[in-house]
Amino acid sequence: MHVSFAFLPGAKGPSYRRLLRNPALTLLWASQLVSQSGDYVFDVALVWFVAESSRTSALAPLYIATVSAAAFLPWIVLSPIIGTLVDEGNRRTALLVSNLLQAAVAVALTFLVLTATFQLLPILALVVLLNSGGVAVGVTTRAMLAHMVARENLAAANGLFFFANSANQLLGFSLGGVVVALAGSALPIEYDALTFVVAAALVISIPRLSGAVLPLSDQQPKAQGLGRFWSDLRTGAQYVHAHRTLARMLWMVTFATFVLNGYTVLSVLYVYDVLGLHSSGFYGAFLAAMAAGGTLGSLLMGRINLRPYVGRSLFLGTGSLGAVTAMLGISHSIYLGLVLAFLLNASGALVTVATSSWIEAQVPEALQARVWGYTGLTRVGAPVGAAIVGGLAVSYAVPAIMLGVGLGVLLLVGVLHMLFRDLRSASY
Repeated sequence: MHVSFAFLPGAKGPSYRRLLRNPALTLLWASQLVSQSGDYVFDVALVWFVAESSRTSALAPLYIATVSAAAFLPWIVLSPIIGTLVDEGNRRTALLVSNLLQAAVAVALTFLVLTATFQLLPILALVVLLNSGGVAVGVTTRAMLAHMVARENLAAANGLFFFANSANQLLGFSLGGVVVALAGSALPIEYDALTFVVAAALVISIPRLSGAVLPLSDQQPKAQGLGRFWSDLRTGAQYVHAHRTLARMLWMVTFATFVLNGYTVLSVLYVYDVLGLHSSGFYGAFLAAMAAGGTLGSLLMGRINLRPYVGRSLFLGTGSLGAVTAMLGISHSIYLGLVLAFLLNASGALVTVATSSWIEAQVPEALQARVWGYTGLTRVGAPVGAAIVGGLAVSYAVPAIMLGVGLGVLLLVGVLHMLFRDLRSASY
């Protein structure tokens, strides 16, 4: 029997007011808002701890880069496996266990910081475990949204959830350095552990039925044990491969991720060398402008009825990323630079809200976590983008790289817009 958690059937267009009348969804959103409130301050604290603990070593930059890269590893390598595991049982239970796992890992990291113990391998292992829990929370939340929210309100739901992420990013990066400077690295990590416990308490309050996984209508009796797991893993991969529009959409999201993270790497050089602003405060202002763009952009996109225009929104958002990056390459004004940094993440919000809503609307509910697990592979664009633009910055000027990348993305988007007619017309 299908149990629908959609509200006000027949309502037209997205609405935050209708969305928050759903108690289960409100609890789910609150759990994310709370758990993510410590994540970005945690990132600052952990990197600072590694940098401070290894400052006398010539390998300090390598240690920092390795710890930062470890955070991406679960998304790039483990996300399909984690998504498949989430689809094996009740998703509310998976969300609860994942938050508690993250709390335990954060407590272990706090112990290392308090005892001033710097051992790279234990830290890397804990970072991978922590972010594996983060992957599970991410794919589970997205899958539960598809179960809880009516189609007409998916854009509002995704706008609200990505607003929480961007707002926490804005506050975390703005205050993280100050908090670490005043209280050290241990307190922010302890706070992060506490947020996971509070998030788990909120998840417990969500009705268990909200995490139920509805079977596929044509699903055959399953094998048991490891055979069942590998069969389900293959089913997810086969679904993505068989649905050309979905696969093409994921490639576009990978391009967008490449551009956003490439700019993040270059932004410090842009502020320091191009604008001539030799203060970390100005660099922080650019990061804050990007986060503000994501925050306000998510809220705005959630208010727009994107259902008939998903494909066009994807091309518009990705093309805007290229155009803004190219404009940054020719801009030497701090004020225009801040505006463009804002627009960069606002464009990213358009891509994220449109594609997330489409996946939640179109993918069968029984496959949601698995497909979101494969969607996590798009994050490979982050380290690839960082590595490529970082390597180019060794030999070429930052403005030339930004202009070249931006124009290249615009050209690619134009070509794909002509070739991918199915993606161009995607809707739900």
